[in-house]
Amino acid sequence: LAIAVGRAGEHGRAEALFREGLAELPDEPQFALDRIACLRDGSTVARQAADPVHAVERARATQALLPLLRYPSTVLEMRTQMDLAESYRIAGDYPTAIAAFELAYSRLVALGRENTETAGTLYNNWALALNATGQTLQAEALYMRAMRISSEAGTDKNVSPMLFTNLARTLIELDRLPDAARYADQAYQRARAAGDEIVVEHSLLVRARAYRMLGDRARAETILAELAPRFQAKFPAGSVGFASLAIERAWLAQAKGDRTGAAAEADRAVALARGDGVRRELLPLYLLRRAELWLAQDRFDAAKDDAAEAIRAYEANAAPGTHSSFLGRAYLALGRALLASGPPEEARAALASAVLHLRPSLGDLHEQTKLAQRLSTSAIAKTGR
Repeated sequence: LAIAVGRAGEHGRAEALFREGLAELPDEPQFALDRIACLRDGSTVARQAADPVHAVERARATQALLPLLRYPSTVLEMRTQMDLAESYRIAGDYPTAIAAFELAYSRLVALGRENTETAGTLYNNWALALNATGQTLQAEALYMRAMRISSEAGTDKNVSPMLFTNLARTLIELDRLPDAARYADQAYQRARAAGDEIVVEHSLLVRARAYRMLGDRARAETILAELAPRFQAKFPAGSVGFASLAIERAWLAQAKGDRTGAAAEADRAVALARGDGVRRELLPLYLLRRAELWLAQDRFDAAKDDAAEAIRAYEANAAPGTHSSFLGRAYLALGRALLASGPPEEARAALASAVLHLRPSLGDLHEQTKLAQRLSTSAIAKTGR
């Protein structure tokens, strides 16, 4: 009941129901399986309420009870590992989440279940963590695996609208805009038919960005006009949720030649992200997008400052040895700004780092990768190194 109530948005009542259920279960070993089931539900309730601390805490408590089971279950071990991975993702601890998803996947494969609907859920959530860290090509591959599982009958009628939305968001990063718009449109239509307002909102935002980047500004503005009142009804004033609206409005204003309006909206997006004490991992993304806007306005010093701050934030949270499209784009923005107004040696170093990150995360043929490579080669020729 707690999960059903939480899904309906009554998070306080859901938490109370979970606590009531857990309190009725004794601590004796013979009740370990029941406590595991209750704690797993409690972790779900916490994730529904965007309460990452309790989500992780309960997932870890679940795993601590597994050795008490009289008859161990490899399936239950795999599912609790998935719970823990998803809880870390909700908490924004993406490197830990990715490592946990990898372990869950290895257990899934050992069970011969890598082509099941459970696997599809794992691939989707794992891809979300990868995409959040800029491992874009890897995320796309996992989304496609999840799509194939849901399309076993030869059609995509069983593919969830959220999966369509997530894939569309990733395809935008890969510059596959027509495909992104098509999947986002399908997500929107299916979510509206199902009455899933959360996915409707996500798909609207993805559609707005896709059509804006395709050059259809009028359609993008219409979509944002539909989305704005939904956000106003859902989020309190000052919520970071409004930053996504602001940055899209900034780029729409820039496309119409309204540099002042674009700057104001971009500043608002960054201010909202900076003021959010919970979703701090979103700040470098809005710094990066504002840096790219400053480059479009030839404001090179401002672009340099934003790009450098974004790089520091991304590098502080990056797992060793990983390559990120976000870091690559931030280094590219920094390199472009430095080429215009900074030391050429620093520009060359930044552009070399951009190429290092963009090639494995976006591919050699992506426009951002080609631009970074071209500018890097030019910078090397100028500096002679």
